[in-house]
Amino acid sequence: LAALPGAAFGEGLSTSRYPTDWPAVAAAVDARPGDAPVAVLPWTLYRAFPWTGDRTVLDPFPRLVSRQAVVDDDLPLARGVVRGEDRVADVVDAGVAAGGPLLPALRRAGIALVVVERTTRDADPAVLATQVAGLQVLRTTPELGLYAVPGSGRTPARTRLLPVVLGHAAAAALGTGAAARVVLRRRRATGPARS
Repeated sequence: LAALPGAAFGEGLSTSRYPTDWPAVAAAVDARPGDAPVAVLPWTLYRAFPWTGDRTVLDPFPRLVSRQAVVDDDLPLARGVVRGEDRVADVVDAGVAAGGPLLPALRRAGIALVVVERTTRDADPAVLATQVAGLQVLRTTPELGLYAVPGSGRTPARTRLLPVVLGHAAAAALGTGAAARVVLRRRRATGPARS
């Protein structure tokens, strides 16, 4: 408070409301079966929307969905770029750098859905149209586009009970056998009990 006394009264702070398209598209993403990630375009870390007063913000869409949202996680700095750590994002990054449709890179990355944020300042309609070529249109709104990646996406693994039970039984048997061997060796080493 000493350094920023105005912050105690909210000076310089303002809020923005998501357009109604955003929660609706986020709900559509979460309603899709499976747990495969969703990629967000344009492929940049920061956004500036008319509804944020063109203030630059961190891409807000990943905080609206429950599944993993893949964004460009490289951090641009004045003296270069700090590379991100998300390997899935690296696959998409290579596809973006190559130009052309992203369908092959999205399939390699295991991404099932793509959200396109159309009204951000850096959204180039021609580039975005090329990138989503070959994707299946699921929903379009003035703010956002939602696409499915044909032939991609992982589904939740179904655990089969029998292999799990057999695996635990085998581990228990091995552990019991090893313990019995130790006991027998100790008895042999000490010899028979004398009276």
